[in-house]
Amino acid sequence: MKFNDLIKARKYFNEALIIRRAIAKKNPNKTESQKDYAIALRGFGLTLMKKEDASRAIEYFEESLLIRKRLLEKCPERIDLKRDLSVILIDLGKAKMLIEDYGNALKLIGEALSIRRGIYQLEPERLVFLKDLRLNLSKMSLCLRKSGRKVEAYEFAEEAIMISERILDKSDDKQKSRIELVQRILEISELSDGLKKTSWLLKAREILENLEKQRTTYKSVRSLKAIIDAKLRS
Repeated sequence: MKFNDLIKARKYFNEALIIRRAIAKKNPNKTESQKDYAIALRGFGLTLMKKEDASRAIEYFEESLLIRKRLLEKCPERIDLKRDLSVILIDLGKAKMLIEDYGNALKLIGEALSIRRGIYQLEPERLVFLKDLRLNLSKMSLCLRKSGRKVEAYEFAEEAIMISERILDKSDDKQKSRIELVQRILEISELSDGLKKTSWLLKAREILENLEKQRTTYKSVRSLKAIIDAKLRS
C-alpha cells in the first residue's frame, strides 16, 4: 500500500473505530454492534501491519479477538462467527511473525486452522471455506519455514496444493485457479531441493504455458513465468 493510501486508510478506520466503539458501548449485549466494533478494530490494526508498527497492530487485533471469542461463546453454532474468529487469529499470527515471535504465531495460526477444518467439514460444498482452508495451510507452512521446521512446512505446503487442485475442479474461473495453484507450487519449491525442486518448477511452468495457449488475460502469468525461469537457471 502506498504511503498516501495508508494514511487515508488509517484516517478512515480510526473514524470508523470511534463510531463503532461508541455504538458498542451503548449496546453491550447486541451481537451486531459488538461484531461491527471487532471489524473496526481489525481494520485499523491492518493499517499497522509493518514491522515497526506490529506491536500496535497486535493490541487492536487482541481486543478484536476477545470480542469475537465472547460472541462465539454466546452463539457457538454460528458459522460466520467461527469464521470471524479464524480471520483475526490469522491476522494476529501474521503480526506475531513480523516481530519474529514464531512460537505464538504457530499457536494462533494452528488454532485458526482447527476452526477452518471444522467449518469445511460442516459445509464442504462451499468454495469460500475451501479457499479459507488453503490460505490457512499456506500461512502454517510459511510460519514453520521461518521457524526452521522445513519438513513440517513442506507437509502443509503439499496439503495446500491438494486443496488448490480441488478448488480448480470446483471453480468457475479455471484460469485464476490455475494461477493460484502455480503460486502454491512456487511456495513448495522453496522447501524443496535438487530434482524435486526442478520437478515442481517444471510443473508450474507447464501450467503457465497452457494458460498462454489459452490467451489468458491475466497479466501475472508472464511475471510468474519469468520468476520460474530464473529459478530454473539458478
